[in-house]
Amino acid sequence: MKPVPGVGFADGSRLLEGSIVYALVVFTDIAEVDLERATPCSEWTLRELLWHVNESMADLHEGIVTGGVELFKVGQGAMASAPMPKPGPTITAQVLASRLLSVVSMRESSPSLSIGDRPLDGGVAASVGAIEVAAHAWDISHACGHNLDVPKQLARDLLELSHSVIPESHRSPFFAPPVKVGPSASETDKFVAFLGRMPG
Repeated sequence: MKPVPGVGFADGSRLLEGSIVYALVVFTDIAEVDLERATPCSEWTLRELLWHVNESMADLHEGIVTGGVELFKVGQGAMASAPMPKPGPTITAQVLASRLLSVVSMRESSPSLSIGDRPLDGGVAASVGAIEVAAHAWDISHACGHNLDVPKQLARDLLELSHSVIPESHRSPFFAPPVKVGPSASETDKFVAFLGRMPG
């Protein structure tokens, strides 16, 4: 994927760091009894959503560290490339998020990434990762009944970023149509509504 104008690795990694910090707060508030709850991602329980997020964070970590993710492993096993903790999805999420935060915060220049044999711009990868991590952290918090907002400035920046990296022609099947919200809606509500979530 080619670079997106105005989306560089420095900005993308800054937003990714913010999204991971937000997610880590959310992950600490998940109880074992919550794992079978329904989520805003209607096809997944909370347990299934956590494993999806774990796979995404593992893929991104692998890409930044090694420069690429093997095509057959994307979304279905990149976690196997590194020693993994024995506990369930919540502890695994905390470990993976901390690991990803560490490598992102130490990275000063855009890595050369690829998925299979296809190049992927480092700024785009970090930016898309920031959106996904924050959105799913919101999904998880919402499913648990905690409804923890994305930090205001982060939500504002992610919404602006989303308009750049999620063109209307590429929304489906990854995102539902935007949900209309009023001008007085919070920054978090505007962000998740653009991604097709029902705020509140």
